[in-house]
Amino acid sequence: MKKLMLLMIAAMIISFSFAQNALKQSEIPASIRTEFVKNYPYVESDEVIWEKERNNYKASFNYSDSYYVVEFNERGNKHMTRMSLKEHEVPAYVKDYASKNHPEEMYKEVEKITDINGKVSYKMMIKDKVYDFDSNGNIVKDTEKVKIKDTETVR
Repeated sequence: MKKLMLLMIAAMIISFSFAQNALKQSEIPASIRTEFVKNYPYVESDEVIWEKERNNYKASFNYSDSYYVVEFNERGNKHMTRMSLKEHEVPAYVKDYASKNHPEEMYKEVEKITDINGKVSYKMMIKDKVYDFDSNGNIVKDTEKVKIKDTETVR
């Protein structure tokens, strides 16, 4: 539980650091706002941080002890959803991989990612690596995190 609280605090700090690039509600196309409210009626609009990245709009928010990032294209179609998972939501194969291959390290975060087609994958961070799993438990990619000017990036 303590790990989850620290994770939530970190997510909030990251969100607020991006708030300087945040868009006002009035800058979000009506089709995207409508689609967001339809999909997430329980989230108050003032609790959402909106950003524009290329041609997509990102909504970041916390709900029920999880951190979400939802991406919409310009037409208002949901493009991708990322959600931080609570310990009991982490798939067994992700936990198994971590305990077998990194018994000395605890994973820092696991995210569930759902793409535009409904395809689910998972992202796990351990120490200086990020592991991407498909929905069958296969590792599809592992990358090193690199720290550049107080910002972590994945290469």
